[in-house]
Amino acid sequence: MWMLLAKNLLRTKFYEDCSRILLQIPKGRPSYQKCFLSISKPWLHSARIVQAVQTFNIDTAIQKVETLEEKQFICVHWEDGSESLYPSVWLRDNCQCPDCFLHSAKARKLLLENLDINVEVKDVILTEQKKKVNIVWPDDHTSEFEAEWLKKRCFSDQARAKAQEELFLSERQYWGSDLELPTMDFEEVLHSDESAYKWLVTLKKVGIVLLTGAAIKQGEILKLGQRIGFLRLTFYGPTWQVQDKLDANNVAYTNEKLSFHTDYPVLQFPPGIQFLHCIKQTSTGGESEVVDGFHVANRFKEQNPYAFKILTSTFVDFTDIGVDYCDFAMQAKQRIIDVDENGQVVRINFNNA
Repeated sequence: MWMLLAKNLLRTKFYEDCSRILLQIPKGRPSYQKCFLSISKPWLHSARIVQAVQTFNIDTAIQKVETLEEKQFICVHWEDGSESLYPSVWLRDNCQCPDCFLHSAKARKLLLENLDINVEVKDVILTEQKKKVNIVWPDDHTSEFEAEWLKKRCFSDQARAKAQEELFLSERQYWGSDLELPTMDFEEVLHSDESAYKWLVTLKKVGIVLLTGAAIKQGEILKLGQRIGFLRLTFYGPTWQVQDKLDANNVAYTNEKLSFHTDYPVLQFPPGIQFLHCIKQTSTGGESEVVDGFHVANRFKEQNPYAFKILTSTFVDFTDIGVDYCDFAMQAKQRIIDVDENGQVVRINFNNA
């Protein structure tokens, strides 16, 4: 049922070096170097890259500030005419003074047991420059908040939606056989922060990016992985060669065609990104096929809701046993399609090898 829909609707082929995610099939026998990155949100793990290309333009001049609801809330009136409402307990919990917040770690020091959830504001003062708000609490502790800091944390639905989009880059491009494979230069991604950021954003949006121009030698994907995070150790080591082997301990190490699959469904937290570097291409065959599993699942939900419900509710046994970098014997139960609390597809677990 699943395979039939995947084959009929959503097949795309490509024949070169690539970084990719979702469902993949190497077939024939090119020699690949392969590794996994451990992070599922790599665009959040390279602050230096993001800061190099992303800036904020926020009007942070404050017109006035006042207390509301018996001093349980602070209302900030901005020069642009908007207003922001902040709970007093939230402001006390997020005090930025050295006694309450460790700036080197960007973490609060205030213990939850020392937080009065019914705390009220004793006094609130707007500085002459209208760029800071000072709050005095009943115990005479003082908190100072920058206007820009407050503006970025506005509780309005519009501001929260904007912040969520900037943090998590929710835009998705679902694709079928009409996909125009995004392509970038390998060396530019390694050495240009702007190119690296564009690569990560595209990878998050589309799920697959082809990088060209990598040197034909081992170690290139190690450099690429270290560019944005750290490699995840697997049963097969931090990196490994995918090639035809005698007495193969994995069907990927044969010259047989593989079915569409995701890697490591046996793991509770599978690696978030897979890198493959084609170092030597076989003379015939060896092409790879990729499918957007999320697009398949969404179409499946439209065309066969009953089957979709089965695949999102029924647990399937996955087993992985063997010897490679280490001895391993793993057993897990997973749904073929995982959805979040809103019914959106968030993960595919499919491997019938």
